Amino acid sequence: MRGRDRREEKKREVVAIKEEMQNEWEYEQERDGGQDSDEAAYREEVDRLAEWCDTNNLLLNTGKTKELIVDFRRNADPHTPIHIKGMTVERVNSFKFLGVHISEDLTWTTGCSKLVKKAHQRLFFLRTLRKNHLSSDILVNFYRCTIESILTSCITV
Repeated sequence: MRGRDRREEKKREVVAIKEEMQNEWEYEQERDGGQDSDEAAYREEVDRLAEWCDTNNLLLNTGKTKELIVDFRRNADPHTPIHIKGMTVERVNSFKFLGVHISEDLTWTTGCSKLVKKAHQRLFFLRTLRKNHLSSDILVNFYRCTIESILTSCITV
């Protein structure tokens, strides 16, 4: 019985040491602002997503997957790239999601410039129709269908 009691006592000591180390680590993370814990949680979430896709017979296309980091800290640490199933995920400064351009600084510059470029391209066709002396009803209809629809996209009431 004595040997068993000693082993149980040692197990309790090991568990107590583990708990103490975990508490110290959590305290350091809170003191440091939790930056490492935020990144670790992010990476765990990505791993869970990949695991969920495998479990549900879904294929996660890492070639099309992009990573965009929004970080407004003054002393932003360089972020290590994300890996899914051994493949590195491409990091981008901006991307188009559901027709809206999202940039890492969360400004509208990219989206507005793309929108203006697209509207200018369509205005060329409107000028060509006007040079061919089409009626104003057709020109207005063309404008509303091709140019106004672009300019008013993503506008909420």
